[in-house]
Amino acid sequence: MLLSAFFCILIVTMKLSEIIYNIKNLRAGGLQSDDEQISDRQYAHIINYRRALLVKQEITSHKALSPEDVQDLGKVDLIQADEHECCEIEACVLRTKLKVPATLDLKIMKHGLTYVGLYGNKAFQESSYQRIVYDQYAKYTSKMPKWYFKGGYIYIVNAPTTMLDHINIQGLFEDPDEAEKFRTCDCPGNEETCRTDLDFEYPIAAHHVGTIVQMIGQFEFKLSAMIPEDTTNDGLDTN
Repeated sequence: MLLSAFFCILIVTMKLSEIIYNIKNLRAGGLQSDDEQISDRQYAHIINYRRALLVKQEITSHKALSPEDVQDLGKVDLIQADEHECCEIEACVLRTKLKVPATLDLKIMKHGLTYVGLYGNKAFQESSYQRIVYDQYAKYTSKMPKWYFKGGYIYIVNAPTTMLDHINIQGLFEDPDEAEKFRTCDCPGNEETCRTDLDFEYPIAAHHVGTIVQMIGQFEFKLSAMIPEDTTNDGLDTN
C-alpha cells in the first residue's frame, strides 16, 4: 500500500531532488532522519544507472526513445579548431569550446546525441572523423554543414555562417546532473542561474519512475540494510 502510494507521487514529480526525497521517505517509512546512511549524491548516482539501464532496454526493445529522456544543452559555444586537429580538411572547421558531457553507451546507436545544429530544428548532417575528409569531394553535399564527434568535442565543417559562435546539442547523457550544470553554468550565453543542487527536472519518461523506485527498493535497500542502522537521530554516524 505504502509503495503504491509513493509510485503515484513519483509519476507526477519529475525533479531529481523530489524523486530522492520520496525514495528516502519510502525507506524510512515516512520518518525522515538526519542520520540517513545514503547521501543525496549517492541516491542520484543510483538513480542515474537505473535510468541508464531502463533507457537502454527500451531503445533496444522498441528501437525508439522517449522525448522525456533527452536533455537540451542550450547554447554550446564554438571556437576555431586548431589546424592540426583537422589538417586534411580544406574547409573552415569549428569545434565546441568545451567537451560535451558523456553520453549513454548504447549498442544500437553510435552515440547518445540526438540533435546537433542551429536553434529552430535545423540540424546539421552527421559525418565521422574518418569520412569527413572524403565528404568535401561529394558531388551534391560537399558544401553542406556537417558535424562529427571526436575526443569528446563536436566539430562543425562548412558552418552556415562565418559568424557562427554557438550551436544547440541534445542527447541522452550519462549523468543528467552534469549535463544540467553544463547548460546552466558553462555557457554564459544561456543567461541562466548556475545551480549546484539536485533541484532540476530529471530527464526520464514518467512510466520509468515507478520502476526505478521498485528496483532500488528490491536491490539497494537490501544492501544498505546490512549496515547497522543509526536510530539516535543525533546527526552522528555510528559503527
